[in-house]
Amino acid sequence: IRDRIRRWKQKDLQSLWNEFIDHSREISSHSLKPARAPTKSDKLRSCRNFAALGEYSNAFRALHSQGRSTYDKCTIDALKAKHPSEEEPKIDLESFNSHPRNPFTKEEVIAYVQKLRRSSSGGPDFFSAQYLLDMIPFEVESGVVSQWTQVAQLIGEDKVNVEGAAIAYGARLIAIPKPDGSPRPIAIGCLLRRTAAAILSTRHKHKVQQAVGAKQFGINVPSGVEVFVHGFKATVQWASKDKNRVAVKVDFKNAFNIIRRKKLLELVGSRLPSLFKYVHGCYVKH
Repeated sequence: IRDRIRRWKQKDLQSLWNEFIDHSREISSHSLKPARAPTKSDKLRSCRNFAALGEYSNAFRALHSQGRSTYDKCTIDALKAKHPSEEEPKIDLESFNSHPRNPFTKEEVIAYVQKLRRSSSGGPDFFSAQYLLDMIPFEVESGVVSQWTQVAQLIGEDKVNVEGAAIAYGARLIAIPKPDGSPRPIAIGCLLRRTAAAILSTRHKHKVQQAVGAKQFGINVPSGVEVFVHGFKATVQWASKDKNRVAVKVDFKNAFNIIRRKKLLELVGSRLPSLFKYVHGCYVKH
């Protein structure tokens, strides 16, 4: 740690970055231990940890956790099947280079971080919300928030170098078993990328809402999921009182993962050009 602090003060950032990349590659090359179903003591331990942080909803969920899917070839093949391969989209970026640069601010970063749960997990970079929350009071001495803001800016502008792109735009993929036994992919993205996404989403929320329309509950709708769930339940109850009424729920199988990236990029480029570079960084190669 002392050696890293010394190199940081000497502005030997390249050696620190190379060390981080090597460490990340080493971790990703390790064979993961097979997952096992959590025991009663495991659940109680997780419950206590969440309760100590005041996260009572997570504490309750921990008591009912089914654990992760077993990490084996069958699970890996099932996850790959949910993410169809696609050729890298070829997009002309010249028309998007003329947009004025609007730097992120420390205040925007702090506002986002303070909304996070302390237990919010880190992605491939292993930075957790707890780290940033602990460092905010020491910004004058450390400059961590300032540096974090600058890196988030690079991610938002799709200016991350090749070595760092997989970490910046990638995610830790965890498989959670569904009731039928098939794996549900849960991706935990890099906190730096999530910071950039939150700032851009806040800045352009009105444009995004205009693009997606008013007849939806998923984007820029406060408590949208809760409103939909309770509204649908009320609709079902209303329909059940008359045999001539029906309520229909349509579910698209693996909807998010089968969307063609090229089409997504074209739509963002035409309707939300201010977000294009960020989306391009996220989806053009990964």
